Amino acid sequence: MIRFITLMLLGMMLHAQNGQVQINVSNLTPEWGGILRLGLYDQENFPVEGKALFQVEKAVRTLEDTIILDDIPPGVYAVALY
Repeated sequence: MIRFITLMLLGMMLHAQNGQVQINVSNLTPEWGGILRLGLYDQENFPVEGKALFQVEKAVRTLEDTIILDDIPPGVYAVALY
């Protein structure tokens, strides 16, 4: 009985693990310079300024960029960037 409970709890913990979101951005213009700003929002707070769950700011230096967000809980999200 103890083994079954342990395996069941382990399965629940594995199912609820956080994940990674990868966002590929293209058509950037590095010669113009500037900063790429990205916000990851939950359904409740999109697109309320200052309510992003995760924010990233990066200098634009290439034509394309990849932004990776780690430790994202399971759910439905929206991305805003400029």
